Amino acid sequence: MASAACPESEWIDSDTPSSACRTRTDYFGHELELVFSDEFNIDGRSFKDGHDPVWTALANFPSTQSQINAYDDSEEYAHTEGGKLKLKVSNIHSEQHYVGPDGHWRKETRPYTTAMIQSWNKFCFTEGVVEISAKLPGEAQQPGLWPAFWLMGNLGRATVQDSTDFMWPFAFDQCPAKDEAEANQNPQRQQAINACLGTNWTKRYGLNPHQGRGAVEIDILEAMPGSKRTDYRTDKVEPGYCSPLPEEEYLELMVQQPTLFTNLILAPGIPSESDQRPNGTDNGYPADCMPSDWSKQWYKELKPGNRMTYGPAWATTVNDRWGSVIAKDRPDGRPVRIQTDELSAVSSLPSHAFVEPHLFKMEWKAGEDGYLRFFLDNEFLYHVDAFTIRRQVNLTKKEHPMGTLFSRQLPEEPMSMLLNVDLSTIWNWDQTGCLSGECDCCTDCSDMKCWFCLVDGVNQRDWLRRLCTTLPTHYEIDYVRIYQRKADLAKNQSTSAENDGYVGGVGCSPARAPTQGWIERHRSNYYAPYSYEPLEPVYAGGAVCHGNHSFCGSLHEGGSCGSTGRCSCNFGWTGPRCLAKRAGTSRACEALEASLVGGMRCHTNGSDSTCGPHGQCVPLTSRWDRANQTLLQIDGPPREVGPGNGRCRCEEGWGDPHCGTAQTQAGLFTQVWPWRRGKAPVGGSCIPDASFRGEELEELIAAICGRPLQGSRLVRSVLEVCNQVQWKPEGSDDAGEYSRCGAWPRAALVVEAVHQDTGLCCKRLIDGELDCQEHGLSFYVLLTFVLAILSLMACFGSIAQARLRANSVRSERRRAQKGCCIDPSPKGLSRRRRDPRGPEFQSSSEEDEDEGEDDTSESHETSESRDQSMC
Repeated sequence: MASAACPESEWIDSDTPSSACRTRTDYFGHELELVFSDEFNIDGRSFKDGHDPVWTALANFPSTQSQINAYDDSEEYAHTEGGKLKLKVSNIHSEQHYVGPDGHWRKETRPYTTAMIQSWNKFCFTEGVVEISAKLPGEAQQPGLWPAFWLMGNLGRATVQDSTDFMWPFAFDQCPAKDEAEANQNPQRQQAINACLGTNWTKRYGLNPHQGRGAVEIDILEAMPGSKRTDYRTDKVEPGYCSPLPEEEYLELMVQQPTLFTNLILAPGIPSESDQRPNGTDNGYPADCMPSDWSKQWYKELKPGNRMTYGPAWATTVNDRWGSVIAKDRPDGRPVRIQTDELSAVSSLPSHAFVEPHLFKMEWKAGEDGYLRFFLDNEFLYHVDAFTIRRQVNLTKKEHPMGTLFSRQLPEEPMSMLLNVDLSTIWNWDQTGCLSGECDCCTDCSDMKCWFCLVDGVNQRDWLRRLCTTLPTHYEIDYVRIYQRKADLAKNQSTSAENDGYVGGVGCSPARAPTQGWIERHRSNYYAPYSYEPLEPVYAGGAVCHGNHSFCGSLHEGGSCGSTGRCSCNFGWTGPRCLAKRAGTSRACEALEASLVGGMRCHTNGSDSTCGPHGQCVPLTSRWDRANQTLLQIDGPPREVGPGNGRCRCEEGWGDPHCGTAQTQAGLFTQVWPWRRGKAPVGGSCIPDASFRGEELEELIAAICGRPLQGSRLVRSVLEVCNQVQWKPEGSDDAGEYSRCGAWPRAALVVEAVHQDTGLCCKRLIDGELDCQEHGLSFYVLLTFVLAILSLMACFGSIAQARLRANSVRSERRRAQKGCCIDPSPKGLSRRRRDPRGPEFQSSSEEDEDEGEDDTSESHETSESRDQSMC
């Protein structure tokens, strides 16, 4: 095969070997091109929210699969080392405090702690060939662990249930008539984005009208360690749970553990009450049973022994787990009942998959001619054809017609990736003696009574003791790579009519299946536990390095240890230690980082050094019922998980998100808006309130952008900024360039825009109202000038008023002395006219009035002569 250098792309790891980019084809001979790779070769990467441009580690207490583990997002549990991604599994306890439905605080403890990382809303793709090279955690014959690698549509965020309600796992793009609604799970009521919705509704979210959407799930790898051999006759027929099968079918259903499961999970499924669904736990039976007639029940292509569907290399066969029922109430109180279908296969897994890396692969093509094909070490495992799920099913209930289940579709959604390890009592945990009450069946490794339970002289809990001795262990991933068909990539770059039916490509919100508007309008539904916005911005540098340049990625020219003892990243690199290449949102938002003042998330427990000596970790405002999670470390105090309950606020004169750089006055505004260059910036510091949570910062942005100040230059500046930081601003067809850059950078830009144009600092809301104060050097200069003018005006006014008053008094006295005029004041009206007989007859009071009068002034004489003429 020809050798070729790997394409240059923000999504392709520069450490990808050229051998990965040699000419290769998919199963049907289509030439492929690499579009994504992560080789995990740079040691020390961490994945806490805000640390990596591709992956986000979650902190959570998952519960959708009866898990007994907690997820920890720290570097201890998810990091790169030795050229591999390592996800840790331990028997260290995690504790969560939360408010229950009754309004009282509760505490829950999980006896195991593991990791999950996901690429949700950072990197997504539609169609392609996905490869992962991984070594599984634990031991092959030791049951208990559940490692996985899987995909989910970006409209849902795994383990964040508010985002998946009425979204997972719909793959339905039909609008059935009323008489067919029940057969199709009532999509108008139960599918959040259904094909019955027209433009008036969809335009609010930037969706396409009459397009049914959802968050389908594809499981590329779910491993079940153990030593049992599944035997359908022994396990289900002999106990009387299921009907007997033809003798030859029992052999087809035998699979030796450890096993590998590959699945497509979708909705709406074949209704549980219909004759076309096999008997199973989801419709009231004690076990999941094989169809009594494959031509009438389930999907006939999935019958065991079909070599077009199942490969022989790893004894792959049907997995008799048919699906589940989602039963809950809508917010308006109406009940919801959604039937899912799991089109699933199970294969034997080589024991050395727990000792050395193996290659797990899936090929995905959407559309009417689409398919999913799964491989292990390039050996074919399982095939699902689009025709299988697009075929309409005429449903009956006790042989009476109940409608037609319309066609579903293979995923056409942009899908994100997930890697995790779970422990669950439903995943090959031996429950012998538990239901009868003979055994305690507790799950805690630190409680030795959980290790022992004698039944007929045999310790039924010895398997748990052995599991506990294998911990801690790690799920190790060598690389993840994604290829797409070259011919399709050419279509993706074309605007011709031949591209109309192509849905593939890279991106989390493509025009064919947009997601950004829905997420923006339902932001709180996507908050991971202990977070204040869907995703934290990824900032460059800031980790404490103590002069160690290699700690900051100097070996790969990512950065160096700066003079302040903090990592400083080179262009194109990001993360606290400068160990990750910028890509996606991190790359698009790099310009907004330039002059940020504070904003990095931090913990306020006193031991967090994120904000350094020139910053303070300010507590974020939070609800009284905000939950929290801690790891109960054996050799230290409890460690809080999550991105932190505070935000860095910098001292005057210091900047960058973690307060580690001396601040200059030029900044963000002139860098992002070139037309401002050459204009002197307004002085002073005006940044958003550091205590604001993500949703409060969003409210601040909305308040400024939704109510421009009249008479200012906002038409040119602030409105332009608002259009760049908002999704689909009013009257616009496109999302702003910086609309996905995180709440803090976007709020900082909007606040600074107002400050630069008006001198007003609008950095907070009070009772929902925008609070603006005059601020900055320009205001103080103006204030001084105004005060000086007012003072001068007051002085001149006082002098003029005194002169006028003096002239008026003198004039009146002259008139009174000549006896020809009377003062109209009360005092003047009481005077008598001057006596013509002479001054000896003048009253004493009148003499007193004239005493002290100065007659030498020329002006007074002029006034006197004027008075005489007037008389």
